[in-house]
Formats: sequence, structure tokens, C-alpha cells
Amino acid sequence: GAKAVGGLGNILEMQKLVEDERNRLRLWVIRAKQEWEERSHTTGVTNEEEYYVASAGELLGPNKDYRNEGKIGRGVFSSVYRCKSTSSGAEYAVKFIRSNTMMRKAAEKEVEMYRRLAKSGPPLPLALF
Repeated sequence: GAKAVGGLGNILEMQKLVEDERNRLRLWVIRAKQEWEERSHTTGVTNEEEYYVASAGELLGPNKDYRNEGKIGRGVFSSVYRCKSTSSGAEYAVKFIRSNTMMRKAAEKEVEMYRRLAKSGPPLPLALF
């Protein structure tokens, strides 16, 4: 094994410490780069859990009619954002369904329920993407 060299301590131990620090620095750089890329997106991204993550100010909808004003929350099968219509200024809650078949089917049932409610009462502003 390695011996202590004139007050320097165990060289293998020092090499291990340097390697550990180098690895921590690499991870820090990777995380910093990921955070920078996330902040620099002008459009949202779908994360590893299949939730859509909208960017601040992002224009949403098929015709880009709604501006993201902020996140309201996240549920089991969707993420919800506070959006403002670019034409009328009206505010809406816009729900983005997680990108998998099971979640989509659950959302379709929810939309059907909203449609039934809308027929029996005052209109509900609803935009689903």
C-alpha cells in the first residue's frame, strides 16, 4: 500500500478526496446547466413524470390565444396554469393532461362531466389542451 510521505499524508486518500471533489463539481455543473436550460426555454417542456411544464409568458392553445400567467397547481393526471386570453383579457384555468393514455382517458371523462354541468347550469369557461 501507499505510505505517508513526509507530512503529506496518505497519497491514495488525497487522490480519493480530489476525485470526490471533482465528481461533486461535475454534478454541480450539470445541475447548473439543466437549470439554465429550463429557465431559457420560451416554450414549455414535458418532464420525466409526463407533466407539461409551461414557461412564464408562454402563449398556449392551438391558436396561441392564451398567455401563461403562472402555475396554479398539479394533480394526479394534470398540471394547471392561470392563463389570460390575448384577445379579451379574460382569465382561465388551463389544464394540461399528462402524456399517457390512461391519464388522457381520465381527462376525457372529466371533460364529459364539465359538458354535462354546462348544459344544466351557467356556462363554464374551459380550455383543455
